[in-house]
Amino acid sequence: MADVLAGTAGEAYSHWTQAFGATAAAFSSGNIQPDSANSKTWAKEVYLSLTGGGLSFTFDGTTPTASLGHAFTAGDEPLTIVGPVNIQNFRAVANGGAAGDPKLHITAIRDQK
Repeated sequence: MADVLAGTAGEAYSHWTQAFGATAAAFSSGNIQPDSANSKTWAKEVYLSLTGGGLSFTFDGTTPTASLGHAFTAGDEPLTIVGPVNIQNFRAVANGGAAGDPKLHITAIRDQK
């Protein structure tokens, strides 16, 4: 696995697992913006790995479908999405499989305090 976080200048502050299904969904805002009034607490990067299937995702606000968006499959190298706007605009949908699959494992990183 590549050392994806070697250049990170922030601090990891939240980790959660989120299941995706047939309807496109965003990250939980409580994890991405713990204090909506204080932008220094917002995630500036998210580190993602995937188990249990495949996703299509976008981070420009477009609603992904099984045939629209970037493909991410269990076993792929982990991804990092950078920038609060890109993170807030992230949407993903499962590419088939059983309900609750796939599961995205997410670590949010913010500016160091």
